[in-house]
Amino acid sequence: MLAVDTATLLMFIGATAFLIAVPGPVVGLIMAETLKHGMRFGFMVAIGAGTVGASFLILYIAGAAPMFAALEEYFDLIRYIGVAYLLYLGLTTIRSAGKESADLHIHARRPIDAYKSALVITASSPKTILFFAAFFPQFIDMSRSVTGQLITLSIVFMLVSVIMDSTWVLIAGKARNYIDRPGMHKRLNIISGTILCIAASALLFI
Repeated sequence: MLAVDTATLLMFIGATAFLIAVPGPVVGLIMAETLKHGMRFGFMVAIGAGTVGASFLILYIAGAAPMFAALEEYFDLIRYIGVAYLLYLGLTTIRSAGKESADLHIHARRPIDAYKSALVITASSPKTILFFAAFFPQFIDMSRSVTGQLITLSIVFMLVSVIMDSTWVLIAGKARNYIDRPGMHKRLNIISGTILCIAASALLFI
């Protein structure tokens, strides 16, 4: 017998897919990293976002939901840190558009850097922090094992997240194939930096 009934599970999958599909700071980072550096970097962002999501889910299942609520008074500070970091990445990327490729090679970005950026951006979004405490209870049946339902929904949530984020990587990867041509690197930097600045604005107004 499933911990969550089929109808509830399907509704949860649909709602999760819709919420994740809405472009936000993480999607912006995925698009920017993939466009500028390639799909490997985009997948590292997705893994980083998944790491934070999985960590929050484990804490939530362990009974740390009140802790998330207690952080509410610090949400503005947390969000501003994320906004400042995204703006820094965006403006640095745009400025690098005017540099020679040899100079850029000295400061080459590594996939692990994309992963670290994803950790900062995902953890600094109040949407991420409150999501689990506010969203999951709507799909919990108190007549069943709550822990079993939380574990099931958490696994499903992570699977949907991986699929949706990977889809964004593939979309950006396809776009990069058309844009990444001789003489287009400067334009790629400008596009990627602009996307990051827009993502900062999205995080600011969440």
